[in-house]
Amino acid sequence: MIIQVLIPYEMLVQRLDEVITKTLHPEIHFSGATLDCCDAGEVRRVTEALRSNGITYSFHAPYMDLTPGAVDNKIRKATQERLEETLHLAAVAEARALVCHPGYDEWRHGDFKDLWLRGSVQMWTPLVEEAEKQGIMKNYYWVCKRCGKSYKCPHKSPFYSHEVVEKMLEADIRSGRLTLS
Repeated sequence: MIIQVLIPYEMLVQRLDEVITKTLHPEIHFSGATLDCCDAGEVRRVTEALRSNGITYSFHAPYMDLTPGAVDNKIRKATQERLEETLHLAAVAEARALVCHPGYDEWRHGDFKDLWLRGSVQMWTPLVEEAEKQGIMKNYYWVCKRCGKSYKCPHKSPFYSHEVVEKMLEADIRSGRLTLS
């Protein structure tokens, strides 16, 4: 049985031997403060130790204070920068997935879902494209322009568009979780 646990990066560094001994498969959480001070080389060393012991891991991006669909461009840009930093570390560490929260809040965005979605698609599109290039994102919902199917299209079209992100966000608004894997 594989047990996956959400663990802050700092705690993983401190308790790496215990995580390896107990064969826990971490979803490694990076807060904004962690991103400010962690070193990509150290992240690589920690994840290589996990991998060499047969332990799989994924990354979890920061979510506190972040709003991917922010109407305010400065807020959305700060959110994008944080998520890009996490994506870079996930690529360096060869993480199998990067978990992000879409940031939709019914209380703040409920009557303005279309406005939020427009900003969110604008923020997520380049991030998802980069995740694809880095090999982080291999399985996701997308829309084939030829047939309109959203999953396992027979055309195996590489087409990627705003509809892809919009479909991902629509599905993940309900769960509050967007996983690039």
